[in-house]
Amino acid sequence: EVLRISSQVRKTPFIDFQKKISTKVKSNNEEVETKQLVFEGPNFRLIRILKIFSISTLGFAWTIGPFTWWNWDGPTIQAAELNGAILSLAFVASSAATITLHHFMSPYVTKIYLHNTPSIIPSTVTPLSKITLETLSIFSQPVQTTLQLKDLKPVMNRITLRWNIKNDYLINCEKNNFKLPYQTKFWIDNSSVRNEKEKEIL
Repeated sequence: EVLRISSQVRKTPFIDFQKKISTKVKSNNEEVETKQLVFEGPNFRLIRILKIFSISTLGFAWTIGPFTWWNWDGPTIQAAELNGAILSLAFVASSAATITLHHFMSPYVTKIYLHNTPSIIPSTVTPLSKITLETLSIFSQPVQTTLQLKDLKPVMNRITLRWNIKNDYLINCEKNNFKLPYQTKFWIDNSSVRNEKEKEIL
């Protein structure tokens, strides 16, 4: 429940998932930080495929569209008996579908990493714990947002788990000339939370 009510979270045992762990080390091989994968959206591969297909069809439409209009009176186009209104409608529909898909699916969290302090064993999850939320860009490339749990504000929703980055965090980034997060809204399907350990974090 840490992400749901980050301001009132009590300390909970570290989630002992046997998943991918990445470690940052200093030049003298002293371990300074570990990052463990604690959640992976079950549908992220499907969403990635949909995004790739959507942007590919849009790119094809933008490529073939001008060529078709430029050669509208040509024998090849006339032989195909294309209808201008239908062609325009298909082009608009492809663009709208890609934009809608990106708008709805860009906040979908594909992976969550928990940053750990090596000196603290076992690690605990608190509002000050740092996590990395991974989403997908319009080109289906991973986009990572790293912040503390206290910087996320839960949004009530029965179907999905939703969070927004707090305005205070964004204002602080602007004041200190920090780069603003690419993604400020996040969501996870409730059915993605499959066991008690994940529920403790989410």
